[in-house]
Amino acid sequence: MLFARDLTSAYRQCPVNRIELFQQCYIWTDGIVVDERLEFGTASAVTHFQQISSFILAVALHRCRQWDAQHPPLDA
Repeated sequence: MLFARDLTSAYRQCPVNRIELFQQCYIWTDGIVVDERLEFGTASAVTHFQQISSFILAVALHRCRQWDAQHPPLDA
C-alpha cells in the first residue's frame, strides 16, 4: 500500500477537530459558514503536523525493518 500526503497544501486537506470548529466560523451575507478544514495560522496546526510527520516516519521505519527482516545482508 502506498501512502501520500502533499504537505505543502496540507492545511486545506486536514480536517479540524470538532472541539475547535467554533473557531472556524465566518459570517457572510447569506449566513454563517463553518470551514471544516484547517486554516493557516491555527494554533493547533503545529501539533497536528508534528503528529502527521511522526506517523509518516513511523510507517517508513516499520517498512524498512520489514524489508531488512525479509532481505538480510549476505555478508553480515
